[in-house]
Amino acid sequence: GSRQNISTGTGYVGSSDQQSSATQEANRAAHAEDSRPALLGPDFLNYTTMPGTVDSSNPVTSLDQLYLQASGMMPTLITYVLKWASKSHGLLHYRRVSANGRGHEDTWETWENATGASFSADDVDNAVVNMPDDSGGLQRTSSHLVGEGAESLGPTASFFPELLGGVPVRFAKIKAPERASEKVLRSYKGDVSRLLDICRQSIVFETVEDLTKCLQVIASDSAVKIMRVKNRLSTTYDTDATAGYRDVALNLRILSDDLCRIGCETHVCEVQLLLLDFARAKTLSGHNRYVMFRNFRGE
Repeated sequence: GSRQNISTGTGYVGSSDQQSSATQEANRAAHAEDSRPALLGPDFLNYTTMPGTVDSSNPVTSLDQLYLQASGMMPTLITYVLKWASKSHGLLHYRRVSANGRGHEDTWETWENATGASFSADDVDNAVVNMPDDSGGLQRTSSHLVGEGAESLGPTASFFPELLGGVPVRFAKIKAPERASEKVLRSYKGDVSRLLDICRQSIVFETVEDLTKCLQVIASDSAVKIMRVKNRLSTTYDTDATAGYRDVALNLRILSDDLCRIGCETHVCEVQLLLLDFARAKTLSGHNRYVMFRNFRGE
């Protein structure tokens, strides 16, 4: 199966007197032949990594590394999810205050219907992405962020378009460390590299045709490397394993320049494509019942 792997590197991690000048010169020559800049390897470390590449023989062994990469990747994943949804009639999860001012109501709408505007790759630098911090407030995740007055929406992240008055979209948070540790021990026998959904988001659809269109959009995105597809919509899929739940789960990497610069392009995340009826069933009570089912199975 797919794994989290470390970027392909050359050189020796250590002080300059631990590596011969001939080896250093060989490393420099190797990188000179590649037009891509060497990253995450200042001269004093004598070690470099090549953007966009992975070393399949060197899987990640640290949850700390996965969480650091997931934190760096999440804002970029959100902007790509918005782009993919806008190109395929994908629906996003909105939460608004009820008309009577008491409680809230959840709706699933296209970005265009909810905001009166379209979203494209050109909008990425104008977007405002706020991620909830541990204290329940909001923290900045890039130099473009504004709107600290917006409220956190509980167990989700929020997206606030700078020019559209802050229409909240409920995005998934990074997987809780407690659940990640539980999954590694229960399902993966301690193999951290098999954990592929620390950073995850979902897009909802009214029809299978729209879902298929989104799958085509993602597959044709030049910045995306699809690592694995789980088709739980297949007629051959046994839903006993998921208590009747179905979706199409993509594990992928995003090879954008920004992620390459911070060493997060090797991180594998998950994008779930699901139909509206299943999205409506993923309420808090429904999730709690699934957790009981999952615990019973020891997963």
